[in-house]
Amino acid sequence: MVLLPSVIVGKKFPKAFRGYAISHVDEFLGDIIKSLEKLHKENTILKGQNMKLADSNINIKNKNAVLIESNASLVREIEEFKNSLRKYKNMENAIQNSLISSQEMSDEILRSAASKAEDLEQEAKLICRELLEQAKHEKEQMIEQTERAKKDLEAYRSELKSSLVMNIEYLNNLDAEAECIDELWITPTH
Repeated sequence: MVLLPSVIVGKKFPKAFRGYAISHVDEFLGDIIKSLEKLHKENTILKGQNMKLADSNINIKNKNAVLIESNASLVREIEEFKNSLRKYKNMENAIQNSLISSQEMSDEILRSAASKAEDLEQEAKLICRELLEQAKHEKEQMIEQTERAKKDLEAYRSELKSSLVMNIEYLNNLDAEAECIDELWITPTH
């Protein structure tokens, strides 16, 4: 069950004899609500950043598809050059030099596009790793905060128990004093 701040705000506890102090419970619940609201906001922000990264990844894939189609277009152009070579044998040397130059440019474009795509992919992976590390760190902080809260609660319980024991002893002493006073009043003095 996911604990949303609204669930904690609406939670009511039954009252019991010698129960916890309501103000302390309410204060503690208020602290929990604030923490959950903060975590909820941070989670929303992280989800937004994750969606932006996903959109960025889609844009990279789209750009890569455009480059691939551009390469296909260049390959078609090369084929047209080859057909022209067959038709115009007298211009064969000049067209062949042009074709070699075009091929080299095409290869350079392919290498450049592949390199850019690889760089973008590495950058996206790095960002994802950083986000995962940040999320791990935040999780560890939340665990530490929870452990501290548990220790504080245990210390509060111990203090409360100690206080209750002292009050019981005090009441027992009062009972003993009352018995002594009763004996003084009941016992006749001669």
